[in-house]
Amino acid sequence: MAREANSITVLLRITAFRRMWLALSTSSLGDWLGLLATTAMAAYLTKNASNFAQGAAVSGVLVFRLLPDLILGPIAGALVDRLDRRYVAMIGDTLAGLLYLSIPLVGNLGWLLAAQFLVEAVGLFSNPAKQALWVNIVPRERLAVANQLNYVSVYGMVPVAALLFALLIGQSIALSLLLAERTGEGATAPAGARG
Repeated sequence: MAREANSITVLLRITAFRRMWLALSTSSLGDWLGLLATTAMAAYLTKNASNFAQGAAVSGVLVFRLLPDLILGPIAGALVDRLDRRYVAMIGDTLAGLLYLSIPLVGNLGWLLAAQFLVEAVGLFSNPAKQALWVNIVPRERLAVANQLNYVSVYGMVPVAALLFALLIGQSIALSLLLAERTGEGATAPAGARG
């Protein structure tokens, strides 16, 4: 175990690795938050529809999240190899963030699903670019530990994103109730928030 800790410590002393690891962790947090937010928004946008329509909308988010893998997966990696990986990774994450920001601005289910498809399509290019950058940054003898640390940070962000999402939803509900009370419109909590 001490050897593993030493390997992690050695890796974190490499400035380029530390920056890349923090960027990937932040990107992963954004991806997980995006999944939670888009499924919640799909449910919200269909709140007045039937249960079937609401379930189909939430399921649609997941289908549109997986669809690019089936369509573009085989060619994305080959195209990434021909481009500058640093730019592909940075531009990909920036585009994904902008697409996520556009979803509530447009505010309809069709765009939510299209944007989800585009986010995942962009990820098919940026994710292999990020993985390839590891090889350039990490010494070969530390690559296995770096990959383990990467997987821990990617999937370790799931509970962090869930907690952060719950806190954001709680703050949103509290703010809505406060604004409704101050404007005299009567304080009514969203359907899922009533106890």
